[in-house]
Amino acid sequence: MNIYDNNYLKPSQQQINEIIKNFNAKKFIDVERLCIVTTQEFPKDPFAWKVLATVLKLTGRLSESLMPIKKCVQLEPNNAEVHNSLGIILYKLNKLDESELSLKKAIKLKPEYAEAHNNFAITLNAQGRLNEAEKSYKQAIKLKPNYFEAYINLGVTLKELNKLDESELSLKKAIKLKPEYAEGYYNLGITLNEQGRLNEAEKSYKQAIKLKPNYIEAHNNLGGVLKQLGNLEEAIVSYSEAIKFDSNFSQAYSNKNLCFHYSSSYSPLFIYKQHLEFEKQFGKLSIDRPLISPLKKNNAERLRVGYVSADFRKHSVAFFFEPLLKNHNSHIVETFCYYNNNVIDSTTKRLMTTCDHWRSIFDLTDKNVINLIKNDKIDILVDLSGHSKGNRLLVFSQKPSPLQVTWLGYPNTTGLSAIDYRFTDKIADPIGEADDLNSETLLRLPNGFLCYKGNENIVSNKTLPQNNHQQVTFGSFNNEAKITSTVIKIWSKILHAVPNSRLILKFSNFNNDTNRYHELFTKEGITKERIEIYKRTAKIEDHLSLYNIIDICLDPFPYNGTTTTCEALWMGAPVITLIGDSHVSRIGASILTNIGLTDFIANDTNNYIDLAVEMSANTKYLREIRKNLRERMLKASICDAPSFARDIEATYQSIWLEYQTKVNF
Repeated sequence: MNIYDNNYLKPSQQQINEIIKNFNAKKFIDVERLCIVTTQEFPKDPFAWKVLATVLKLTGRLSESLMPIKKCVQLEPNNAEVHNSLGIILYKLNKLDESELSLKKAIKLKPEYAEAHNNFAITLNAQGRLNEAEKSYKQAIKLKPNYFEAYINLGVTLKELNKLDESELSLKKAIKLKPEYAEGYYNLGITLNEQGRLNEAEKSYKQAIKLKPNYIEAHNNLGGVLKQLGNLEEAIVSYSEAIKFDSNFSQAYSNKNLCFHYSSSYSPLFIYKQHLEFEKQFGKLSIDRPLISPLKKNNAERLRVGYVSADFRKHSVAFFFEPLLKNHNSHIVETFCYYNNNVIDSTTKRLMTTCDHWRSIFDLTDKNVINLIKNDKIDILVDLSGHSKGNRLLVFSQKPSPLQVTWLGYPNTTGLSAIDYRFTDKIADPIGEADDLNSETLLRLPNGFLCYKGNENIVSNKTLPQNNHQQVTFGSFNNEAKITSTVIKIWSKILHAVPNSRLILKFSNFNNDTNRYHELFTKEGITKERIEIYKRTAKIEDHLSLYNIIDICLDPFPYNGTTTTCEALWMGAPVITLIGDSHVSRIGASILTNIGLTDFIANDTNNYIDLAVEMSANTKYLREIRKNLRERMLKASICDAPSFARDIEATYQSIWLEYQTKVNF
């Protein structure tokens, strides 16, 4: 969001031309020198101070521009435009409270000043006061009905308030007022994406790019929409375009790396090499930070372990992290949670009270996060994001702690040499096969790399659903990006082989119309009536209860489910998975092996189809499994949080001991 003001520190062109003509100045530096001389000779002339502040601001020297604009305020205390200009500079310097006061003064002096109302709203927005910002934007528009910048800013704020219909109207009004303005289409694309109207969002992003070909954020967001639509090759091209225009745009690298995993077209070696590109670009950044001093600890001292994530909230990562955090031995580990998000929900509040130290890093620069971690004297820093949304890999790239680990939030290597280890297990990453495809040293936990805590308040249906429905019901509640055309082809073959069957799909973040999926199944000869698609449910109870009508769940490939697989098993629905040649396609096998359901693991697509057909017909076996599947999980190591925590802690102690030996204490 940008602050706009047509009157911002702009002496008339005639005045500036006159200065240039008289003093033969052709560059900003000449005007700056002139202004400095003029302010010395005429210290009470506000005009010279205005020009000086303008030059300093335009040359990126915001801090230096503060003094001359404050001088203007002293000389013209009743000039609303000057107070507005001061408010803008203070905002850009992140002095939000002072900015707010200056802009309030401008509005008080000139209530009809639309630009000041708009800028005041931006300052409110930056403070998280969205409802107040909305009112101020609307006041700016009331005063200046064709104020397209205010319409854009209002649209962005309404989106953040989840008033998506109103956001759409505001952004479309901005576009109507200024159709050549790329930012209008870009922000409209965001709102349409939030509404699940992916095809429209795609068109809006493409229009933004047409108007502004080097619009890196639009290329990046277009990639995200294309990925959701299953157009993986095009998505990768869009991410690559963003990188081409800005090789330091780390988010596009991460999004591109994640996107590779949804496709069957890329080998593990190729994907690994792509991750190394991230290291080439960001692994050697120069950020001023304190040097790492080795810390000697005796056996009685606790290890200070920091966990970094944007997902300490109602998110799949938190489902697996919370059992570990709750069961950490406080005599062995002192926990620090570094939260890179501004969402605070019931899960966040639980985690805040469970950990020893809570740190919010959402608004902190990489340098400040690095210094915070150093000041906390973290021994082992654990990344829970990898290349997923909200990661702080650029912090990890600078090695702010002696030992660094990646785990849980991403199904592959980070590519960063600064991260020492990755937690996994021997099923997800077989010994001798996966080690050379990771920049980190693989640490295979003895009882699996996941720990799941199911919701015991939700009752599972112990009766086989097909007994009541007189048909076999397959299901998959995975992210829509995993449901590729290749997956649909195989699932369609299963439905053909089991004529009296249907398939239920549910996408947790999906509000798009269902035509695309029905069309893909129709191409494979599966009628619309046999495919039921459920949209997002507000309550987790409703989501989990839907498994009570599923006989067998189908795991997508090559990108297996994790949370969805555990949820299905918890609710009594066995899952058929196809084991592949990389971690992302072996998660299902890891989970099923952990609970002793290896007969649901397929070795190839033909075996996958055969298993689905055979298991759906073996009603006696399915009934037996359904009766005790939750109890089977509870007895397995995947649900044994205390033992899992001991495994993790023993691993921490082992790598710390090895580290201390290497540094020769």
